[in-house]
Amino acid sequence: MHRAFAARALVLTGLALALAALPAFAAPGYFRFPAVHGETLVFTAEGDLWTTSAAGGEARRLTTHAGQETQSALSPDGTRVAFVGQYEGPADVYVMPLIGGMPTRLSFDGGRVDVHGWSPQGEVVYSSEELSGPTAQRVLRMVNPSTLATRELPLHDAQQVAFDAKGRVLFTRFGAHVNGDNARGYRGGAMGQLWLFDPATDAEARRLGSDADGAMSNPMRLGERWYFIGNRDGHDALWSMNEDGGDWRNHAEHAPWDVRSARTDGQRIAYQVGADVHLFSPQDNSHRPVALSLLSDFERQRERWLERPLRFLESSRLAPSGDRVALTVRGRIVLAAPGPLRRVEVATPPDQRARGAVLSADGRWVYAIADHQGRPEIWRFAADGRAEAKPLTSDGSAHRWALYPSPDGRYLAHTDKGGALHLLDLNSGRNTLIDRDTFGDDSFEDLVWSSDSRALSYIRPNSRAARGQVLLFRIGDASPSVVTSDRYVSASPAFSPDGLWLYFLSDRSFVASPSGPWGDRNTGPGFDRRSKVYALALQPGNRFPFAAPNELAMPDDKAADESDTDKDKPADKAALPAIVLEGLVERLFEAPVPPGNYGTLLVDAERFYLLDRAPVPTDGGVLKTFGIAAQGSTLEDFARDVRNAQISSDGKRLALVQQSGTNDPVLLMVDAGAKLPEKLGPA
Repeated sequence: MHRAFAARALVLTGLALALAALPAFAAPGYFRFPAVHGETLVFTAEGDLWTTSAAGGEARRLTTHAGQETQSALSPDGTRVAFVGQYEGPADVYVMPLIGGMPTRLSFDGGRVDVHGWSPQGEVVYSSEELSGPTAQRVLRMVNPSTLATRELPLHDAQQVAFDAKGRVLFTRFGAHVNGDNARGYRGGAMGQLWLFDPATDAEARRLGSDADGAMSNPMRLGERWYFIGNRDGHDALWSMNEDGGDWRNHAEHAPWDVRSARTDGQRIAYQVGADVHLFSPQDNSHRPVALSLLSDFERQRERWLERPLRFLESSRLAPSGDRVALTVRGRIVLAAPGPLRRVEVATPPDQRARGAVLSADGRWVYAIADHQGRPEIWRFAADGRAEAKPLTSDGSAHRWALYPSPDGRYLAHTDKGGALHLLDLNSGRNTLIDRDTFGDDSFEDLVWSSDSRALSYIRPNSRAARGQVLLFRIGDASPSVVTSDRYVSASPAFSPDGLWLYFLSDRSFVASPSGPWGDRNTGPGFDRRSKVYALALQPGNRFPFAAPNELAMPDDKAADESDTDKDKPADKAALPAIVLEGLVERLFEAPVPPGNYGTLLVDAERFYLLDRAPVPTDGGVLKTFGIAAQGSTLEDFARDVRNAQISSDGKRLALVQQSGTNDPVLLMVDAGAKLPEKLGPA
């Protein structure tokens, strides 16, 4: 009888995911987007706008809406504040009196907008991506807060702006801030640039600081100099230059922290460093932190009940044994299972957020990536809920992506954003670099172990063609082997349980639709259902399971009779045939599976499981099965609306995440087989 469960609140309904309730009192906060005018300071904290004296002290809340209010900019007379708010759904530009009052909506763009200050004419200046035509560029718009009259600056792909007394405009082009990227030391073609434009002349804008070694952004005008944020020394700091782009001066550097979100009133500059606000005074070239505190009930820190926790599901990983699943939800880890096994809330420290939790092979431990002290390290937690936590690495210099435990419990493969694949020996603690992606930066995908834990396979590009290829690494080898061509995209490798085959998907079926060179909209032909299943024989002489019987192929019953002498020998499941690399790339076979839009391939001893992607990327696909047999196999539907599918190390259990439309996800754990059980009971 199949055991299965479908849990819409998936044993998480009792999970509290926030700090304990606190009484109302003044306390430090996380301060962002400061703006200064005279002795008034406005900033964002707890998603709302606050105001206080520029000398510091307790702050007063200006807004209370559940949406975010950010990027404040005080008017030249100091009576109003413009900001980006989320009152009607999408973020747009608003303005309100500094003494309080109902915000007035100034923009109706429906796309991404950013407030950059006020023009000399008293208009709110903002950048917008809502442009005519197919473009992802930006434009600077100015809106009169009284009449809503809007005009645009005639500048190409401009955002962030400052004005001088002559009416000239210094604006930013490009920059990592456009995408919210916090990369340091970027020197590529999208590096932030400052350009000077004079609307009173017919001359084109000219770039200032074109010889700068580093990005420039956030322009401001104080006195006779341009101020900006630059990173020529490796960290974002507050710089200035003269009107012609020369005489650079570094005024405020806070390494290893970066200067963020600077605003000026023409006399001083307020900016963010970490979670704090600083003020810079050009008169004496000094900067100081502003001591701020919030008088609040800190409602968002209250412990609260999640009625529909699976809406916050970040990752789900089936245990190697197939009996449980590790769920990561809002930085916390829960172990869930059908039947009598209890739900376990893993005891992670309250100051950590965990990601990508996986269970060990013996079920005693949970491994996860945690951000203790700001470093992405691999931690081990007790799987029974005890408060036992231990860091396993201390070299987290790059964001870690995912963990892959070996079936025998000895190794933990892991990848990071630096393009590295490491192998952590859980016995010795040694963390070894086994591969580095030099073509796709950090594009390791679909890593799987062989059932004997002696090899692993994964996908990454190995040439400038940037097409995913299958790589194979045997434990003990100096480096991995590339086993597929870069002429075709390959994906989702899967070892057969008997250790004879490495199956994978590859886009090698190209049937044009329409069949002619042009479509009905003159956009050219498309190529649907490109993926097919292929196999690499891991040893010479392996007979392909789909090969038709012939006189050289011994029938199964006869083979069983001749092997009777071995029946009394103990079975050694770990003793799989050794992988032979010599000639491996030539031992390629194509399985007779109809082509499809497959994204995931799983394999057990008897069949393939293929996740056929839905036409709309936001929808779940169809999990299909195909028997591994010489004759008579057909593609059958197993489950619909599937977003994710996993198989246990022994190939006996499946875990599926189903989701239809905007409904909550449903998690299924079922026995592997040709058909999904007709009745799915609760956990």
